[in-house]
Amino acid sequence: MKFNKRILLLLAVIVVASVALSLISQPQPTASFAVLNEESIDLDRALNVINILSSPEYDGRLPSTEGNAKTVSYIADQFQEIGLTSPPSISDYRQPFEQEIVLINQPPALAIRDSSGAVTQQFNHLTEFLARPTWPDTRINGSLIASMHYVRTVAELEQKAQQFNGYALLVGDDAVQQYQNQRYGLYSLVQKILELNPEVKAIIFNNDIRRDGFFPISNSLHVKITEGGSFDENGPMILYTTQDTFASLRKSLAAGGFVEIAMDYNLTTCTSENVLGVIEGTDPELKDNFIIIGAHLDHIGNNKDGSYNPGALDNASGIAALLEVARSIKASGVEPQKSVLFIAFNGEEEYLAGSRYYVTDPVYPLTNAKMINLDVIGSQNASHLSLSISGSVSSGLRNEMRKHARALGIKAKNSNIGASDHIPFTQARVPSVFLIHFEHVARIHTVNDTAEKTIDMQKFKEAVELVVHYLDKNLFGE
Repeated sequence: MKFNKRILLLLAVIVVASVALSLISQPQPTASFAVLNEESIDLDRALNVINILSSPEYDGRLPSTEGNAKTVSYIADQFQEIGLTSPPSISDYRQPFEQEIVLINQPPALAIRDSSGAVTQQFNHLTEFLARPTWPDTRINGSLIASMHYVRTVAELEQKAQQFNGYALLVGDDAVQQYQNQRYGLYSLVQKILELNPEVKAIIFNNDIRRDGFFPISNSLHVKITEGGSFDENGPMILYTTQDTFASLRKSLAAGGFVEIAMDYNLTTCTSENVLGVIEGTDPELKDNFIIIGAHLDHIGNNKDGSYNPGALDNASGIAALLEVARSIKASGVEPQKSVLFIAFNGEEEYLAGSRYYVTDPVYPLTNAKMINLDVIGSQNASHLSLSISGSVSSGLRNEMRKHARALGIKAKNSNIGASDHIPFTQARVPSVFLIHFEHVARIHTVNDTAEKTIDMQKFKEAVELVVHYLDKNLFGE
């Protein structure tokens, strides 16, 4: 009995020590607020903003659409209600600019025809295949019926390239995996195929990148399109498929069947608008120092099949966070010594169109600016908040943000997660940090990105609180 008691006592000591160590390893709150107050963050109000912007009325917020125009008006009205000032060089908070965009006119189609020409199987866009209408030198409009040819490896592709004239090329796993992690991914493989044989009519990749049952949509034009490249009406149509769809295509090939593809997209130029609101600093020596809080307002629109992509996490969450930060400053009743500029960027999904434009035509000098970007805020089940930068010019700002995160007891980690609206600012030598909850984001860019399915409002609050605490320590003097 004594021996058992000693064991139990030892186990109890171990358990207590383990708990103590786990508590020590977690960030422990030590922060205090001097001017701003985190209690001004209203999660019900923020959730309402997210639900409004991700509702059917806003129809996915695609630039050039009524839903996007409504989003711009909604944010401008919110800026006015909060008490932000419209910068004097623009009208009614709006900064217009021209951007290119690919628009969908009707859903893409993929079908199999047997050797007699009869349709034997049709596939559903977004759940069984995905059209890729964003790469230069490819075709994004029209229809075709073609025989198929299958290759599994790049070596086989090189050996048989001259056999592909007029064919739809089925590209298997090995070739896909070899190119997946290259700089331009599978577009690099498309380029290689076209170098070997420019007469290929379609390239169909066995590349099941579905998230929660849906292929994610991307409107982001390849950089070569934005730099003068173009689509080609004689180029190949590009598709990704699931394993099952690919297997069906190969089975049809073996039986002498044909593939039928139809795509109806067009590249156009539209006028989009960033939305800007400012709180000007009061100190003559400090007011030209700007802290820019940015978040993109646009998303990827509807699918022309009766469904739309709500974009709650990406990025109604960022807009809601931006508005809460602005409200926190105004609620304090204290005028900052430095200036803070709020920008809701348009066209982020189209290769950062709005932020790239702003950096080339800023309404205030960027010389003494810093930038915090809010994109995908509050992802459910995220273990930490990522603080991402894309250049050493931003290291000091990120280190300071990490310091504030520790003081608030927020688990944050350094990251180099890719493209968002901080990138053009970094390229302009403006210190910029991207706040994102990047884990468990499988539903973004799909019909399932709703607040209910994607957002944890307590994690959302952590990101907002971190920005508010940073501003509390930086807006009111050195």
